[in-house]
Amino acid sequence: MASDREYTSGLLRASARAYASATLHTLHASCPALIDTALPPTSARPIDDLEVRLLQVSASVAVDRPELLKDVLGWYKIAFHHRDVPANYLEATLQAIEKTL
Repeated sequence: MASDREYTSGLLRASARAYASATLHTLHASCPALIDTALPPTSARPIDDLEVRLLQVSASVAVDRPELLKDVLGWYKIAFHHRDVPANYLEATLQAIEKTL
């Protein structure tokens, strides 16, 4: 029998694309200009970016290590800064993921 965290992680992983789509809808409703212009043309599409972030949440939950997610979010802050992604993009996406889930 799967533990609660294994079950939750599996649901997140299996439904990551659907959750990413719902999150993108949430972002378009709350800050359309940000989501339409934040990522440079050479970056992943917003839905792909959100799906990866959700998969990272799933992985963190699977091993019960929230610090893994904290570390990867720190990396994102640096990477986004160097790619001229607006500073509020990461926070806005995380809030939208939270609202969606």
